[in-house]
This record gives sequence, C-alpha cells and structure tokens, in this order.
Amino acid sequence: MSEGFKLFKVDEAFETSLLMSEEVIRKFCDISSDTNAVHNDAAYARKHGFREPIVYGNLLGALISNLVGMQLPTNEVIILRESIDFRNPAYRGDVVKLRATVASLHEAVSSVQLKLQFTTETGQVATGTCVIKCL
Repeated sequence: MSEGFKLFKVDEAFETSLLMSEEVIRKFCDISSDTNAVHNDAAYARKHGFREPIVYGNLLGALISNLVGMQLPTNEVIILRESIDFRNPAYRGDVVKLRATVASLHEAVSSVQLKLQFTTETGQVATGTCVIKCL
C-alpha cells in the first residue's frame, strides 16, 4: 500500500471551483477546436432551449484534473477513470464548484473512488465518479 493511500478517509471531502469566464471558454475553444454553435451563438442556443450559449461540458473535466492534481492530501496519484453525468447547463459567468467525497477505499490496489458533485449558485450542474490510484 502506498503512503499516500493512508491519507484518505471515507466521507472526507475536497473542493475546487472555476469561474467560467469568457477567457476560459475561449481558451477551451481554441484548444479543442470545438466551435459548436451551442457554445458561442446566443440565437442558436435559445432556439434549442438554453437561455444563452452553454459552457463546454469538458471544462468540468478540468475541475477534476485540478482537484486530483492540486487539492488532495497527496499529489502522488493518477486518474484511472472518470465519469460525468450532465444534469443542467452552466453559463458564462457561473462559478462551477466541484465537491469530491471519498466514497470507497480499495487497499489491495491503492485506489480511491470519489463521488463528484458539480454545482453553481443556481443548483446542480452534474454528478459523477472518479477513481484514482495512489502511486
């Protein structure tokens, strides 16, 4: 068992957040080359039931990366699996908060399962899970 694994406790929670600014969204668009109109055309977004262009869902993955790489009691971890179930859109200007709670510990393989909750001030955006391996 790794020394880092011993630092985790079931029900312990970790948090991070990200302001979905115009700059963050533009940079993600540049990196991903995803120019889908639902993310950058207000008329298109409204036509399809959104109040304005929606944030890229994979920006939530960046929150997972920050949490796993920077917010845990050890940075000697890697992501084995992550899953995000989108519930409601996030919009420009929203601060998306990620709360990750330790759901289970698997000592034999030094892995930790995290339950993920993504929220904004208006409520739930997404849920998910992430499994990390302690090195």
